[in-house]
Amino acid sequence: MLYERVDVYRRPPGHAEIVVYRCFRLLSGGGYVVQSADRIHFPLSVTDIANHELQLCELMREDAPEVRSVAFRSLEEAIRAFDEKFENVW
Repeated sequence: MLYERVDVYRRPPGHAEIVVYRCFRLLSGGGYVVQSADRIHFPLSVTDIANHELQLCELMREDAPEVRSVAFRSLEEAIRAFDEKFENVW
């Protein structure tokens, strides 16, 4: 299976952090899944960025994105379902 990575950013109220949704488009089967969401706090260091990238790769190695979540027709649907599953309230 081939994947196209799509990062989607959210600026919650107050702007104390930025949320980066780590999404993938499933090239063969179609649809979008959210692999994870990183809460980025400031000040941000190069080490923080590297740790977020490492976590993304580890999650990808453990389970295929379409195993972690069902695929949705749009990024917005996938993100909405992810937020509901993890009770994220913005």
